[in-house]
Amino acid sequence: MMNLKRLAALVIGLGLGSTALWAQWSFGVKGGLNASKMKWEAMDPKFKVGAQVGGFATYHLNEEWSLQTELLYALQGCRFEIWESLDEKDKITAKDNLHYLNIPILARFQFASGLYFELGPQVGFLLGEYQKYKDERHRIEATKPVDVALAGGVGYAFNEHLEWNFRYVHGFLPTRKYLNDDFKSMNRSMQLSLGYRF
Repeated sequence: MMNLKRLAALVIGLGLGSTALWAQWSFGVKGGLNASKMKWEAMDPKFKVGAQVGGFATYHLNEEWSLQTELLYALQGCRFEIWESLDEKDKITAKDNLHYLNIPILARFQFASGLYFELGPQVGFLLGEYQKYKDERHRIEATKPVDVALAGGVGYAFNEHLEWNFRYVHGFLPTRKYLNDDFKSMNRSMQLSLGYRF
């Protein structure tokens, strides 16, 4: 009889401990817009707008501090102008479209008001790429498969479920092989998103 009581107490204790551990985690989905460009001296690129969507998992260290990792699809790249000849009329706009699967890992501090700040590294894995002009798609040669960046942002949690976020992502690795520094291109992006925490 005593053994059954001890076994029951052990099962209950493990259940309560697992519940407490699980309560420190939260999960959600997010999506929004991604305004991206490149640091690319030779081409003077402009921002282009794409979509980003994915999910996140947050481990709550206490009421203020947490660690959040995300799995996000993002369309990045830039717009730039090219000339088909010396005639100014032959100038056309081209777009570099880079499809990434991004994984940021962020430290987050949240005030009681709901305002929060975040900072951490991000690794991006290239899913596909092409350059578009004159309604034609051309593959971008020698594109690097991995991007490494620093992400930082600010956001506001309206309640325990809904929040918005603004984030800047600064890439450190060239997106492709280059001949000299004028042709060295690195990702830059600003992201505005809305998230829902389950």
